[in-house]
Amino acid sequence: IDINEYINNQNKQYIEIEVYPELNGIERVFIELSNYKREAMFDNETNISKMKIYYEESDIGELIIKLLSFGKVIKILTPGLIKDEVIKRIKKQKEYFS
Repeated sequence: IDINEYINNQNKQYIEIEVYPELNGIERVFIELSNYKREAMFDNETNISKMKIYYEESDIGELIIKLLSFGKVIKILTPGLIKDEVIKRIKKQKEYFS
């Protein structure tokens, strides 16, 4: 089996996020998510980067943890499982500290 062909032919899902420049957000996201295939566009007027991150189903748990670690410097745009899980975990943490 050609491993490169196998990887390229995987049906990867993606999530879209906005990344804000506060707290070196854009640099942090690019570094922390460097092991994921991604596409990014930077808007010079707003200084906001929009990023599409491709992931495999087996990476969902790790990706959620990384996304949560960015705090307010990202906004998840794509609805679905990952966004729902991030919201659920944030609400749970809010309950703990209330």
